[in-house]
Amino acid sequence: MSNKKEMVHFETIKEKAISSSDGRFLELSRKCAKDSKGEEFEFTSLTLGEHWSNGEGKAGKRFKKSFTIPKAFDLEAVGKMFLDFIKE
Repeated sequence: MSNKKEMVHFETIKEKAISSSDGRFLELSRKCAKDSKGEEFEFTSLTLGEHWSNGEGKAGKRFKKSFTIPKAFDLEAVGKMFLDFIKE
């Protein structure tokens, strides 16, 4: 029995993001995780993060929290449930 961890490769299929005035962002993306056996798992991810800069010209995104929804769920139904919930 091996204690080696299996490597998983993540591929971003599509993404959209909005930024706030305080340097944070909210990103919605469709991703695919592929393991070394060739199995694929597609999911939608909603991620909260922040933009960073070191003051020397380097900048990027730092991801803080993420929520994933497996492809097996009906995303239209999830979206409707979310919109109905925040309207209450």
